[in-house]
Amino acid sequence: MKALPNFFLAGCQKTGSTWIHQCFREHPEIYVPQDDAIHYFTINYYKGLSWYQQYYQEQLNETMLGDTTQ
Repeated sequence: MKALPNFFLAGCQKTGSTWIHQCFREHPEIYVPQDDAIHYFTINYYKGLSWYQQYYQEQLNETMLGDTTQ
């Protein structure tokens, strides 16, 4: 089975969520995609689960996978 996130950061605009996303990217045990605004559950759900999973293809050995969409 392809990887899917096991945690979400739901932040509002101008609340520091992009900064937190960058902190997650620097952590060796956390994987978040390069793009911090995937918006799968809000505006891109119609594209399907396979589209969403492509953002997690580069995940290696990280134990936490996150989605930080605002």
